[in-house]
Amino acid sequence: MPDRNNDPQVEMADAVFSGRKLAISNIKIGEFSKPSRVSVRMLRHYDEIGLLKPAEIDRFTDYRYYREGQLPMAGRIAALKDKAEG
Repeated sequence: MPDRNNDPQVEMADAVFSGRKLAISNIKIGEFSKPSRVSVRMLRHYDEIGLLKPAEIDRFTDYRYYREGQLPMAGRIAALKDKAEG
């Protein structure tokens, strides 16, 4: 049986069924945090201070969604933070 949590087709179907507009290219905050090397907690903080805003916030669930194109900026932020701490 396929995993419903990681299937983009199921996610898109759920979004269409619920009336939400959700592009398949959107990445949930937890999934975005891994390749970006930025914790979920810090991503929320960066959103709060305006440093790295999510591409979209679901108005019903308040889930934050990022796009692949935001990874370089997240990488730069992580590198600068590492340099400042080092």
